[in-house]
Amino acid sequence: MAQPSYSRDELVSELTSYYEFLTQIYLPPEVIQHPPEGGWEHITPDFVKSFCLGKNDTVADLMKHIPYIRRTKEDDWDPWQIYGNATPVDFTSEIVLDLPSKYANESLFEPYEGSISDIPPHVFVYATIPSGYNGRYIFIDTERGTIVVADPQTGPKPTRLSDPEAADEEAWRRFQTYTFREFFSMAKEMFRKFEMIAVDRKHVHCTSPDVPEAQIYREEGVFTERYDRERCMDRLDEYQEQENRADREAQGHE
Repeated sequence: MAQPSYSRDELVSELTSYYEFLTQIYLPPEVIQHPPEGGWEHITPDFVKSFCLGKNDTVADLMKHIPYIRRTKEDDWDPWQIYGNATPVDFTSEIVLDLPSKYANESLFEPYEGSISDIPPHVFVYATIPSGYNGRYIFIDTERGTIVVADPQTGPKPTRLSDPEAADEEAWRRFQTYTFREFFSMAKEMFRKFEMIAVDRKHVHCTSPDVPEAQIYREEGVFTERYDRERCMDRLDEYQEQENRADREAQGHE
């Protein structure tokens, strides 16, 4: 098995490939914000420091060079998800850049206080729970070259690179831990097996291959040349509306 080591370029390549993969399923290509040559000009160690992120220069360099998923004011309360109930932070958006520091809206950048543990300066909080407490945080550890997936509700499910004996102040290390390649390969395979599904245009759930949404994808030929993303999304919208209507009728609201 491959042992982890940190490479910014490898992470950027794997993340870019993953986003391109998601466009084959549900993600509109136009929401992917690719960095210009040389990286995002405004993301510097001084920006990271002034924003009170508490991250080191290696994390600042990573932030400067990765692609981001657009998060505008219009979709702030319903952001795009890229893994089961996980929304990537967008350091190019007005949502972030209009804030004086992370303390104006900490839940965009860090786990809720007391939910896991403090995240150290060498770890980038790549994705957060979009709302509430049900979901996953995704961390990029630039010292070890690993990705950590943390679900505070279900607790740690250690993998070979986890540290189940980590001290409480490093509790984040107890969760599922992967090399960059392992994580993105696993995530793609979960989508292919319908163990993880975009249940509509924005929301991704870890679920069963037998759910009705998975059948819609199969009927539409996802991962084949005949697949039409927009047509499939329209069918998912229609299915969700039918489910909502049935729920309202069952509750006597219609």
